[in-house]
Amino acid sequence: GGNILTTGCFMHCRRYFAEAFFVQDVAAMGDEELRTLPETKALLMIREVYQEENKLKEMAADERLSARKSNIAPKIDAFFAYVHSLEGSDDVFSDRMKKAFTYAINQEQNLRRFLTDGNIPCDNGHVERIIRSY
Repeated sequence: GGNILTTGCFMHCRRYFAEAFFVQDVAAMGDEELRTLPETKALLMIREVYQEENKLKEMAADERLSARKSNIAPKIDAFFAYVHSLEGSDDVFSDRMKKAFTYAINQEQNLRRFLTDGNIPCDNGHVERIIRSY
């Protein structure tokens, strides 16, 4: 396996989209309008990945890898297809949103790495917390 610190981190990716979301005037929007925001769509797609990944916590690495391939890989593919469609669109995005999808695209290979090894976490939040405590 690769160094945990070089694997992608969906926590960072999610944070960038969350920052982009809160740049919007979300308080002034209704539910329907919020649901159509690309920021919301990206966040919901990431949330689905986390929801599936959380179900795999107690599994052995090989079982986890198999479950990721069948349950999570299609969600990751859909997420990156969506992110690439944003990059290629003529829509006007906030700087925060551009930063979010550019980060995702630049980190795509790293963010997908957890799909190749059941021992790799989908984010390195626990590593970050350890580092931060020093």
